[in-house]
Amino acid sequence: MQDRWTAGRQPVNGAGNIYANLIDTFAAALPGVPETKVTVAREVARLLARSIVCADRVIDGDVSRTDQVNNVLAAQICQLDATLLLQTLVPPPHSLWAEIARRLREFADACATEAEANARAALPLREVERIALGKNALARITGPLTCAIAGSEELAVPFDRATADLIVTVQALDDAMDWRIDLSAHRISLITARVWSRYDADTPMDEIASYVHRHAMREVLLEGEAALSDAIAIPELRASSSWLALTGRIADGYRNVLAALP
Repeated sequence: MQDRWTAGRQPVNGAGNIYANLIDTFAAALPGVPETKVTVAREVARLLARSIVCADRVIDGDVSRTDQVNNVLAAQICQLDATLLLQTLVPPPHSLWAEIARRLREFADACATEAEANARAALPLREVERIALGKNALARITGPLTCAIAGSEELAVPFDRATADLIVTVQALDDAMDWRIDLSAHRISLITARVWSRYDADTPMDEIASYVHRHAMREVLLEGEAALSDAIAIPELRASSSWLALTGRIADGYRNVLAALP
């Protein structure tokens, strides 16, 4: 079986690094978390990120039929490996496991909804926003996991708020950057949902591009930037150098993209 799921072993830079950075950031805000546990939690985060990437490849139709099978297997095995590691960190029946089950259900539901939406290329904007949160629901395990290995639930709420804000922020920027690819491939996104609610299939590309650059991108990016501002302002993380470095890099991306808009 190991030969059939090489997709699960491929490096995941963006999401994988962000998930691992969340573990490091949250652990730094909690005193006395053993580094050995942080190391294992970091690997759990990377495995969960890989499972999302593998699911995305299948939903987006980016791979051949054979590779679809391999990516489905890879996603399952990455989640299984993550679960086995989690059991060594926080054995059941800790309350963390109910949270994991909840986020896995959100993830599965969002993937199924997105696959159906891609097939018909139309969905209300609120539903698209729900999919974006759901597709990244596994990231919201990082806060409760770090609290569990620290033995303190004190910062569970601000950690979850920070993660949710970051999901909105990163998704908005990604969708703004990839809107042409998503439109061409009939993939639902925060940008294409706005386009399809306004224009039909016969609309000239120049007209769509003008609308995206002058209205849709700015709207999506400003919403993402507002979420980023909320994330940066979370009191419990304002003194965190790793949090400020992570959000600072994302803020730079926003400045560059917004500066290029008409």
